[in-house]
Amino acid sequence: MDILKELIFNQNKELLKNVSDNFYPNMKEEQIEFIKNYNKKNFTYLRPVKRDLNNVYEKRLNKIMK
Repeated sequence: MDILKELIFNQNKELLKNVSDNFYPNMKEEQIEFIKNYNKKNFTYLRPVKRDLNNVYEKRLNKIMK
C-alpha cells in the first residue's frame, strides 16, 4: 500500500507541476507555492469499498434512461 501511496503522490506532484506551468508561466516562486499548497500526503489514501456497487449503478442508469 505504501508503494501505491508514493506513486499517487508523485503523480499528483507531476500533475500540479503541469497545472502550475499553465497558470503561472513565468513565475517560478508562485509555481513552487502552488505545488506546496496542493500536494499533500492526505490526498494519497485509498479507501477500499467492500460492498458491490453494481445495483446502485444500475438504478442510476435506469433513472437516467427514463
